[in-house]
Amino acid sequence: MTHGRVLLSGPQDDRVVPAPTFTRRLCTDLGANGCLVAADLAGERLKAVLASKPDLIKVSHKELLENGRSKSEEAADLTKAMEAMRDDGAGTLVVSRRVGSRRRDGHRGAPPRGWR
Repeated sequence: MTHGRVLLSGPQDDRVVPAPTFTRRLCTDLGANGCLVAADLAGERLKAVLASKPDLIKVSHKELLENGRSKSEEAADLTKAMEAMRDDGAGTLVVSRRVGSRRRDGHRGAPPRGWR
């Protein structure tokens, strides 16, 4: 809290961080104390943290598909999913895609040269 920013990410093992309700409460408490909260979560933890209105959510397009938030990989469906997540409480949303993915109405991102 000293720096006013925190990033919450998912655990490798569910025994490390308790149930999604803990994540929601942590995000709520941090926000109430003036911290900007960013989260890179999936599944139930993502659903829980949305309720606390985080400043930024990063999610992969595959997670949107797997969790039924998007009907397809098409930009229009991904955009609808992002709009729904904004309605659910997210501030800024970043949707990552695999390297080389590109749509006519979107942007293409690539890692720096030399990265794989």
